[in-house]
Amino acid sequence: MPPRPRTDPSARTRKRILDTAERLFGERGVGAVSLRDINRTAGISQGVLHYHFGGRDMLVKAILERWLPSINADRRRMYDALLASGRAPQHRDIVEILCLPLAKLAIDRQAAGRRFLRCLAKLHQEHNPLRSQVSDRYIDVPILEMLHDVAPGASRPLIEWYLGMIMNVIHATLGDIGRPGQPWQEALNATPLTPQEQVSALVEFISDGVNAL
Repeated sequence: MPPRPRTDPSARTRKRILDTAERLFGERGVGAVSLRDINRTAGISQGVLHYHFGGRDMLVKAILERWLPSINADRRRMYDALLASGRAPQHRDIVEILCLPLAKLAIDRQAAGRRFLRCLAKLHQEHNPLRSQVSDRYIDVPILEMLHDVAPGASRPLIEWYLGMIMNVIHATLGDIGRPGQPWQEALNATPLTPQEQVSALVEFISDGVNAL
């Protein structure tokens, strides 16, 4: 029987730091979590975190950079398929491009995916500049232009406000899918919905809102 490949201890430590920071940032917000909190919770010394990441900003960037490439690759594939179909984008197409790659994380990656989404929600709510800086390097789907095409009478600031509101709802909702004890999901105890059905309901709900533009 061939020997099992060894896991790089340095890679394991780096992953533990990222996982811990994601969870704490998602629970409290980036500004409320100190590096000492991360060190203590991850069970590492301060020097180890600085060796791997240098500080808080590089840690936030590393969290985003380990997830965003695959998310935006999925969005690009969906957008390219829409272009290849030859039909004009509709409200629901735009919402699906925004939502479904994140829903895939929440459902397929389960706890890890939802942990990242809660962290992303906090970064979005705090208007963390690093989120925009890193995201802009990866996002190449013209979402704002698509929204303008389906709502030509809406101003650019109004469209940007709608997009921010949409992403707040998507991050917060998907971050809680499958998590027990969430008060806003208590109604599902009487009328259960699978995670996939919850995603469909979310897409439908947001599509109706976009249509109001």
